[in-house]
Amino acid sequence: MTLKVKIARPLGGGRYPLLTRSYSLEKPTNDGPEISGVAIRLLSKIREKEKIRLAGVQVHQLERANDAQLGLFESAPVDERKRDRLNRALDNVAKKFGEDAVTRGLARAEKAAPTRRIK
Repeated sequence: MTLKVKIARPLGGGRYPLLTRSYSLEKPTNDGPEISGVAIRLLSKIREKEKIRLAGVQVHQLERANDAQLGLFESAPVDERKRDRLNRALDNVAKKFGEDAVTRGLARAEKAAPTRRIK
């Protein structure tokens, strides 16, 4: 995954400094909190003390959930199986009732200052 951060310091001509940081997960994931946690860790590695104009997270090497090779003698840890079931349930609710049917706390804040917390 890649974090891109645009610094709020105009260079002229509508351009701004752009910083990127990347990280590769050891195994595929569909877990939003895990992806946002990695993005926050990448953000902490940016040493710029200036204000941020724009930030974005990009994921790479996407694959279908059905295509994963299962291990013959491995079983997923209990917490991982619970999180996988939760993510599938949330996906089903969003598919049936729309993306706004289930949200994390503070997701509907009118004005939110930049923060390193997961919203």
